Amino acid sequence: MYNVKFTVLYSDDHSPVPNLKFDVKKGNEFYNSAITDKDGIIKFQSEAGEYSYTLYYGDGISDNYKIAKDEEFVIYVNRPVLVETIALIGGEYCLQAGESTKFTAIIAPSNATQKNIEWSIDNNVIAKISSDGTLTANTIGLTGVVTLTAKAKDGTGKKATIRIRVK
Repeated sequence: MYNVKFTVLYSDDHSPVPNLKFDVKKGNEFYNSAITDKDGIIKFQSEAGEYSYTLYYGDGISDNYKIAKDEEFVIYVNRPVLVETIALIGGEYCLQAGESTKFTAIIAPSNATQKNIEWSIDNNVIAKISSDGTLTANTIGLTGVVTLTAKAKDGTGKKATIRIRVK
């Protein structure tokens, strides 16, 4: 068995990148999974052979490597571009029982690294929200107002909210 060490650093100042998921495969078989520590490091033992890894950062970083002795690798990544604002467009602001409407979250800046949105509403009895921003009013005739929230999944806490009447 050989000692393998991966270090993940930001390319601009070479500071460590903690808390990133890292998966290793040998051929098509899963071999190992780990999370970078506070110093951006992952260490494990490995048999000799050819491997591939996926580092879950942005759209994912994948590469191949070969182990024939103790090895150390350094992966450089660009700093993420964080979400600054979210705007909601589309959709209807008043729904009848059983109706659906779709909202779209517009993220700025447009080059944000992580553009995924978490959709939620404050009252799941009056309406339901799907992962694509489609809001559907209940079919049993309950009325009221729901607050729809689109929140950035990049850890910034940025969000946009609107209120929709169900009647």
